[in-house]
Amino acid sequence: MARGNWLCTSTRVGALAVGLCTSCIFRPQLSFLCFSSFWTQDQSPLKGDLANRNVKETHVSVRELLVCCIRAAQMAGATIREEHARAAGIKAYVKTVKAGSRELSAGELDAAGASEVVTRADFRAQLIIMKCLKSRYPQAVVIAEEDENDAQNEAEGLDCASFSCEDIDVGLDIPAGLSRCSWEDLTVWVDPLDGTKEFARGKLESVTVLIGISFKHVPVAGVIHQPFRQSLSGDMQSCTTWGIVGAGVRSTRLGELKPAQAHGKLVAVLSESKKDSEVVLRTLQRLPAGLEILRAGGCGNKLVQVIEQEADFMLQAPGSQRWDSAAGEAILRALGGGLCSLNGEVYQYVRDSSHRNDGGLLAFRNSSLKGYAMPKVST
Repeated sequence: MARGNWLCTSTRVGALAVGLCTSCIFRPQLSFLCFSSFWTQDQSPLKGDLANRNVKETHVSVRELLVCCIRAAQMAGATIREEHARAAGIKAYVKTVKAGSRELSAGELDAAGASEVVTRADFRAQLIIMKCLKSRYPQAVVIAEEDENDAQNEAEGLDCASFSCEDIDVGLDIPAGLSRCSWEDLTVWVDPLDGTKEFARGKLESVTVLIGISFKHVPVAGVIHQPFRQSLSGDMQSCTTWGIVGAGVRSTRLGELKPAQAHGKLVAVLSESKKDSEVVLRTLQRLPAGLEILRAGGCGNKLVQVIEQEADFMLQAPGSQRWDSAAGEAILRALGGGLCSLNGEVYQYVRDSSHRNDGGLLAFRNSSLKGYAMPKVST
């Protein structure tokens, strides 16, 4: 999903850390919202020394932050599954700035852009993620997709009492350069439910929860959680994939993922819509003849296909945002691949700048493949 840019940050600790959104400043010219600390230390559901974390800490290990993001993504996924189970049919709404939201008919849902659609599950998943992250790290700067005020209207019944990171084994050794990072250099990018249109249509395997971590404007770690993923035995379970640049990638479904090896026919995954934009078609023309084309919904879902080597490339037209790409880019970089615009430009993940991926997305499973699509761009 992709919609206006929202920045949630702890501006101070102590007195300002009491209550929800105690200091909100809307700056239309930057199109983001600054929130004070979401959750007080007393509300933290964490155990042991995690609950007693000194909120004045100025540095953190990316590995520790990723552990929290993994659990937050999994809890958001559980909330999404609950929303699907409780509803006879998922109600989708159109996002509007002035007129509020109204439910979409089936025809309107088909015609709506991905950035225009939201469900109750989107809001509740985001609230879960924000509560988990802010209860553990009040200092964290989190840029999330949905409007916080709208999300709060769907907060009834949400509970993070079971939130704990103690049982998560990331299984990755942290590179020295990411073992102690200043909070000033770190940003967390959250898409609580990517593939909202597919979710509303019942195409559940397209749904992902995306949380990426950038360090000095570059994605260095990420988690992609799939609430509805068919297991290797054929039943519907969930799957979580995470990675750290310089450390590797792991998956609850496949274990350790290795850098992609060269094979025969090249495969590209594109949007389910067959009305590909002109910029996508131009990029396709630069790829080798005989390229196999797959179609899939959801940005995160398509990125997973590249990560798991079901496709060599992902091409997506302009319209996504940094929270759509941060997690996947970090994981691909950890595998020796990467992500850029369809013109080969590398995106910077800057808090107070535009968050739109205006040049579209080109994801590739290893750096040598980038040259096929971008022959004039250095890899």
